[in-house]
Amino acid sequence: MRHFLPIDLARRIAPALIRTNRAVEEGRMTPAEAVAHLEPFWNEVAAIAAARGAAQGRDEARGLLLVAAFIVSSIERHYQVAGFDPGSGVLQLPHAPAVMKKLGLLACHAPRDTVYTWAMWNTWKLSFTGEREERLLGDVIETTSRSMAAAAEKLRPICARTIRLGSEVSLAHLGAAADEVAWSRDAWRKLRAYLGGDAARRATMRRLASYFRPYPVASAVHPGIVVADLPPYWEARRMLGAWDSESRAYVTKRLAHIPNEERRPVRETMSASTVEQCVLLRLGVDLPSVRALTTREFEARGRLLGRGFFPAIKACGDLIQIHDELRADYLGLIVDHLMPPDEVVANAGWLSQAVRELDLMTFRRENPVALKFKAAARSAPG
Repeated sequence: MRHFLPIDLARRIAPALIRTNRAVEEGRMTPAEAVAHLEPFWNEVAAIAAARGAAQGRDEARGLLLVAAFIVSSIERHYQVAGFDPGSGVLQLPHAPAVMKKLGLLACHAPRDTVYTWAMWNTWKLSFTGEREERLLGDVIETTSRSMAAAAEKLRPICARTIRLGSEVSLAHLGAAADEVAWSRDAWRKLRAYLGGDAARRATMRRLASYFRPYPVASAVHPGIVVADLPPYWEARRMLGAWDSESRAYVTKRLAHIPNEERRPVRETMSASTVEQCVLLRLGVDLPSVRALTTREFEARGRLLGRGFFPAIKACGDLIQIHDELRADYLGLIVDHLMPPDEVVANAGWLSQAVRELDLMTFRRENPVALKFKAAARSAPG
């Protein structure tokens, strides 16, 4: 969906934002001078928002929020780097907390930037840095959101048991889901390799990460752009069983910071069955019983359920393996290249979650069901 944004305003602010941010980063401009350069654009956004009032629709509000958030987060970054408390930058712009809060309500979105405003709704490709690396990261996030949403749609009827696991249709769905997850995996792997091969590229990502800071808007602290916060990825992850109680607690807490329309599908997925649970149900075993089975016994049970069921176990194993590879590159890139500055690490709960998710990868490698799925995938003919 294309979100409304005044064309002339977008074209004028894009280069001004990059020039101003670069000048502050290089020490050629103070944070107060940055405010003076960007405040005219802010005033235009605030004037449009005031003129339209409650009459503006959700998409129009999202377009205005998008450009407003680029301005506010730029100023906020510069003030925090200069040693000011979080929220000091927001207060430099006239009526910014009230304007952002109002736009957030109308946009059905947090009252500041997220991965949605920065990447997925950013039709005009506004940018903090103007660098290729920022655009590439945004493109990969868009790719991941689309492909994981498609994967989740393929897995959903299997988890709901409206498609019988082991049928030809279920095999087609598992294969299509694997293709979508592989698309995301390859995108993150390619970007990680691109960044890892050049010190300047890595430095650019660190510059970009300095704009991803939590700060309060109208007294409520919002984390802002969190690359790990992609609801379609959460949904597909949950359906594959790559989930534990801490994952659930984290996602539940994060729901308030994603667009309203994304919340219900996530909540429904959190209470649904997983593909692994569907397999165990068909096998007639529970998790403790699976722990006691050897891989050969596990495979034998699958073969007894009919011609199509063992291929389904193999397809599940292939899909879990591809997902775990995606996860390693996705979260690995976040930890390697998007670590926030030292002074905000304590406030970046999402970062500790990303590190913990990498630890959870070890759990997945040791998970008896995942291990047996993968072993079945390796041993199956073809």
